[in-house]
Amino acid sequence: MRWSLTLLLGVMLSSSAYAEPLTPISELVRKPAAFEGHFVSISGTVSSLFERKSAVRYRGHENPYDVLVVCDRQACINADLGLGNMPIKRGMLVDLHGRFATLAHVGPYEDHNELRVDRLTGHLSHYH
Repeated sequence: MRWSLTLLLGVMLSSSAYAEPLTPISELVRKPAAFEGHFVSISGTVSSLFERKSAVRYRGHENPYDVLVVCDRQACINADLGLGNMPIKRGMLVDLHGRFATLAHVGPYEDHNELRVDRLTGHLSHYH
């Protein structure tokens, strides 16, 4: 199981040379409608991390997935990784890419200003 998470993380990591320009998190929060449905790249510090259970069951079990609260110096947004047990901790600096949604419904949860992460870009470093 551990090797599969490592392999998946390796696949999700991509060269920052191919990444889109970074969008400040504060800009996403200030003008969310302008980014609705668009793919964006962000960089920030993980201020908290929590696990949720998917409403979709696999082999009779709920699937865990991680949600990060990622902040720049002025604002924070939720980042839904769609996967659980990722090697990410509070205080880490992360670069993420995904589709921005002003309102996201996942099972019983309703989140505002959320990034649905499709890949980690650039680096994933300990403690900013």
